[in-house]
Amino acid sequence: MNMNRVATVNEMRNLERAAVQAGITESQIMEKAGATIAAKIKGILKPLSGRKILVLVGPGNNGGDGFATARLLANRGYDVSV
Repeated sequence: MNMNRVATVNEMRNLERAAVQAGITESQIMEKAGATIAAKIKGILKPLSGRKILVLVGPGNNGGDGFATARLLANRGYDVSV
């Protein structure tokens, strides 16, 4: 798989549907997305001490991904606002 390619909306819906059919819950998908995003942020913004992070979230599963990201960063001691 090309890691630089972004899935289309329909492709992502199909991937999420297949994951749920395979027994992965939507909550698990959101948690994994949040953990991946939080790790990327941590890697890009070294060091994070003294930095504020604003996570903008909307409705739906993408909003859930954002809340998971914010919670994970806050649990690591970062100053996060949603």
